[in-house]
Amino acid sequence: MDIISDRQHIGMLLLRFRREQHLTQQQLAQLWGISQATLSRWEHGQGGIILVVEVDAEEHVLLHPTDDVETWKAIQREALEASTPGQ
Repeated sequence: MDIISDRQHIGMLLLRFRREQHLTQQQLAQLWGISQATLSRWEHGQGGIILVVEVDAEEHVLLHPTDDVETWKAIQREALEASTPGQ
């Protein structure tokens, strides 16, 4: 799992991802449960976004964007627990 916190870099990645999926901002925002305005801000490098990039067992790339610090902390705890042997 990679963690990306540079807003400009995240914006570029989100824009590229959305275009590769042939989605509008409204469509992707709806899939992620956020507003189109929030996605637009993120794509323009604004807002406090953290992007967690994960690759699943079938090598699908999973993007987990968040601007919620508590969500971010929960993701970190889950990752730590998953990487700790015997847990």
